[in-house]
Amino acid sequence: MRARVFTACALVAACGGERRAPAPGLPTTVGSDGGDAAGGAIGVASDVADVPDVASDGCGTPTADPPITSHGGVAGLGHHLYWFAGTDGAPTTRARRFDVRTRRWETLPEPDGARIHPAVVAAGGALYVIGGVSGSFLGMSDIHRFDPAACEWRHVGALPWAPGSAQATAVGDRIVVAGGRIDNRAGSLYTLEIWSSDQSAVLDTSGTILPLSPLAQARNDGAAVTVGDAAWVLGGNVVPKGVDTIGRGTDDVEILAAGATTWTAGPSLPFSAEVFAVALPDRTVVAFGRGVLESRAPAILDPGKTTWRTGQKRDAKLEFLEGAAVIDGVIYLLGNEITGGLSNPAPDIYRVATYDPRTDRWTIVNEVVADG
Repeated sequence: MRARVFTACALVAACGGERRAPAPGLPTTVGSDGGDAAGGAIGVASDVADVPDVASDGCGTPTADPPITSHGGVAGLGHHLYWFAGTDGAPTTRARRFDVRTRRWETLPEPDGARIHPAVVAAGGALYVIGGVSGSFLGMSDIHRFDPAACEWRHVGALPWAPGSAQATAVGDRIVVAGGRIDNRAGSLYTLEIWSSDQSAVLDTSGTILPLSPLAQARNDGAAVTVGDAAWVLGGNVVPKGVDTIGRGTDDVEILAAGATTWTAGPSLPFSAEVFAVALPDRTVVAFGRGVLESRAPAILDPGKTTWRTGQKRDAKLEFLEGAAVIDGVIYLLGNEITGGLSNPAPDIYRVATYDPRTDRWTIVNEVVADG
């Protein structure tokens, strides 16, 4: 694998007053046509000396190997973008994190239980891996807590349902979990029935689980964010029980206000899709379609508004998104580009990018080519 680190170069001020071309073969800011975004930044190769020397916290081990899996879970905590689980052909226990200061990947201790599609949430200075889907195609209910300060994992409980692809977000020191895909526990790919769940609950940091009223719209593979002191669930896929279908996207948004136990309707997304989403400190909400066939343009809900606006499309350099998180006030996204075609569908290039909804600018900050 070959790793590349980039630094962002503004078109005028930071580049000595003129537009600088990127180094040969290096990606630029992601535009909808595959070239530079109008008015955007350019990714420029960074010498190792340009990367800040940041003291290690003693947990992560530097590596050139990023997750190199898909369908895992992403969350941001401190100065790191965390990645857990996912598949490289089979469910894994992989644990990695990306340091946004050094722009380098690190390996971490791995949790018990290989899985795909877990919900991952940062709360109370720790990371929680919630549910997922096992190698037997069954949903998982267990909850694991990773403490970066102690660099250790602990099993902290289980949900009353076993969801893969659930929506989860931290509200203060509690975690709201909603929906996900559940199954009939048949244990065989050929007899397994899968449908979307409407269940929801609150988990505190001790592992105590309190049930909430069900979602109005059952869903999986949507997003959950915290806006102020309210939990929002956005978009996703809807698979009805007893219907042989892969499901349909939904634009539905539901809100759980502070102190409430019942969900209420929020402003519908401008597209119906499986999504990742983040909420910025100023309460701006940004939603991203997971794949290029769903929506390549982010939906942006500005503070105090009830109507979403649409941002600039991303191109094939971020063909499939694996997750998004806000770190130090900046939106970071992990994505991959499939370069092998239908005959070799493995993700070949993993990239970390940032997106700024104020300037509508995408910038790639790290790239690893999985070339064997």
